Amino acid sequence: MLAKERKKQIWEMILQEKSVLSKDLCKRFNVTNETVRKDLIELENEGKIIRAYGGAYIIGGVQNEVHANLRETVYTEEKAAIGRSCYSMVCAGDTIFLDESTTCCAIAKELKTIEAITVFTNSYKIIQILEDCENVKLVLTGGEFDRKNQCFVGAEVTDFLKNYYVDKCFISCRGVDMNIGITDGNEKNGRVRKCIIGQAAEKILVIDKTKLNLKKFYKIGGFEMIDKVVIDGFYSDEQRDEWQKFLNQTYTQLIIAER
Repeated sequence: MLAKERKKQIWEMILQEKSVLSKDLCKRFNVTNETVRKDLIELENEGKIIRAYGGAYIIGGVQNEVHANLRETVYTEEKAAIGRSCYSMVCAGDTIFLDESTTCCAIAKELKTIEAITVFTNSYKIIQILEDCENVKLVLTGGEFDRKNQCFVGAEVTDFLKNYYVDKCFISCRGVDMNIGITDGNEKNGRVRKCIIGQAAEKILVIDKTKLNLKKFYKIGGFEMIDKVVIDGFYSDEQRDEWQKFLNQTYTQLIIAER
């Protein structure tokens, strides 16, 4: 296959799937990782994609799911800062829920020293992070395994969660907008987040600033449902002040994580 045709097909795959892994492209086109890397660099230089370690993705589209293995390689410092801020909110003996987001994975990494906590999660990656921590009781929701998001989804998850209550839930999303609210790129993942909000005494939304002013496919709810928003920062002081004013109206506390 000519390089021009291969690059065209790669672009069409990314348009459809919203993200691709380099290893899958190597297998599909029977080429080396270096060849794939060059193709992705060209697409990035054309402004079509964002490269990440192990693949590439695009931001556009209301139904946009980026593979978890790519998401965990971007904005790592920002997510780590959010994780440290959330650590101070968890007390010994708490029962909490962490969703499948890579931001919640960053929170999980900070919880290893807290005594006698119970963590409910639908995230396969969080189970791996905390599996050796004897001070953490892990409860996995079960359900249908979503390979792209490395988590469990479906009616089995929400039916399970409706039987329990937690002290705090930490959830993320794919987009937030002052007029639309909190949205997700996938209905199944969004339903899990909406469900656990109703089962938590304290609801905490954790996002990086790339989620601001985005509208995605499935509406989780409005900010009146959320007690705290933890974010890594804003693109400008004006944007920060605008969001602070808006969240004050919904009695939602804004916390800017320190890096």
